[in-house]
Amino acid sequence: MKNQTNNWMLLLVIVISFLACNTPTALYRKGEYDASVERAIEKLRGRKPKDKDLLALEAAFNSINMKDKARLEFLLKDPSDEKWDDVHVVSQRIAYRQRLVKPYLPVYIKSEHREVALKMFDVDDLVVQSKEKAAEALYQVALTAMESARKGDKTAARKAYDRLAEIKRYYSNYKNRDQLMQEAHALGISRVLVKFSNRSASMLPFAFEREMQSAFSGGTGNDWLEYHTTARPDVSYDYTFTTTLEFITVSPESVNNRQFTEEKEIQDGWIYVLDGKGNVMKDSLGNDIKNPKYVRVSAAVNELWQHKEAKVSGRIECIDNSTGRIAFSNPISAGNVFDNYAVTFAGDKRALSNETRNRLGNSFMPFPTDEEMVMRAAGDLKAAARNAAWQHNNTLVMR
Repeated sequence: MKNQTNNWMLLLVIVISFLACNTPTALYRKGEYDASVERAIEKLRGRKPKDKDLLALEAAFNSINMKDKARLEFLLKDPSDEKWDDVHVVSQRIAYRQRLVKPYLPVYIKSEHREVALKMFDVDDLVVQSKEKAAEALYQVALTAMESARKGDKTAARKAYDRLAEIKRYYSNYKNRDQLMQEAHALGISRVLVKFSNRSASMLPFAFEREMQSAFSGGTGNDWLEYHTTARPDVSYDYTFTTTLEFITVSPESVNNRQFTEEKEIQDGWIYVLDGKGNVMKDSLGNDIKNPKYVRVSAAVNELWQHKEAKVSGRIECIDNSTGRIAFSNPISAGNVFDNYAVTFAGDKRALSNETRNRLGNSFMPFPTDEEMVMRAAGDLKAAARNAAWQHNNTLVMR
């Protein structure tokens, strides 16, 4: 009970300390003016504001409102159109702060026999004006960028797209923004034609090339990059990406048989401790004194191991079609292993290791064909090619 009381006292101290640090006055002294204003408004909503809370409201509100007003005056002197976004943010901030407090005015500071004096500014027209001008400034930047984009500058197309996207902060529908965004996106995409080449000395399963090409049939993880596995006559490709298969090796089927013995020392019952008279000795609690009895057990194991493996390797290479130069080139490889263990034993099963126990019950299996082995390796080679390509995605869209 005493511990519970102490815990409650500690919690009470923490709560009181927290509230003391978050009063309007405390927040004002820490320079957190907007937080001080909002905390004072909470007091007003509760209809129990103290004079010190109202004085903090007055000081904090006037400090931050005057600061924002000075910021606005500075921004409005800037002749460039880039200012309008900042103007909109600051004027909205002032408007929000004033809307927050207006429903509670007038309010009186009893100890000083006066109303709270708050410096208000008429920014409603500026909020609307800055919104219009900020959107138009972004739109004009996008139009200028689109001129270069239509001449083949992909970086300009992406810039135009980003500026048009920013307009949504102001208007969900704005002039021909959506149509321009679609055009900018189409102009800004880097397109890659994906090919496959077999330079190995082996005939490939029919589905191998299709499996490799499927690595690039999904998304690229980058909004500005497209992989095409089939060339389209209406598309100008920025890069040609080729996966070249250079080597295929498939090992012979091998069957190995080995016999070995596994032994283990295990507990097998107990040995009771006897006294000089041949009686079982007792401990201080009257229990029989006994020691574990250990025996060595063994089992003869017959293990049949089937093994076959396939390895495939090659290279991915990307050519920049505008220069004919290699953008990047990476080796890739993959493999597939078939292992099967069939195990039988004679003797004491308790002697078997966990590994041997897990293989009990397995039987001889037909070996997969060379084609099956190669196709299984193709799955891993496909993943290796895709991962290698994705490492260079950002390089391909920086052009």
